[in-house]
Amino acid sequence: MRYASAGTSPEIPFMVVLVMIPLLAAGAVLWKRRVTSALFWGTIVMGAGSAIRLPVRSSAVANLFELVLIGALWLSVASLRNRRPAKAS
Repeated sequence: MRYASAGTSPEIPFMVVLVMIPLLAAGAVLWKRRVTSALFWGTIVMGAGSAIRLPVRSSAVANLFELVLIGALWLSVASLRNRRPAKAS
């Protein structure tokens, strides 16, 4: 067996878009609640990075944008963990 391409890849990376929609929504909620804006901006950077074709032969450049998203997720979780719960009245 050997690998053979089934054709050209679609212009719009549907899997990336489907994953980014809930991440973007969660990022907007966290930003609105003044927790952090990291998830929102990390998702935007990831979307822009996967939408823009860079003049580089290697597709590994996309991994840098994924790394930015992972960092944004990590910062968001850390911000949520460090947030003090509101006092009950």
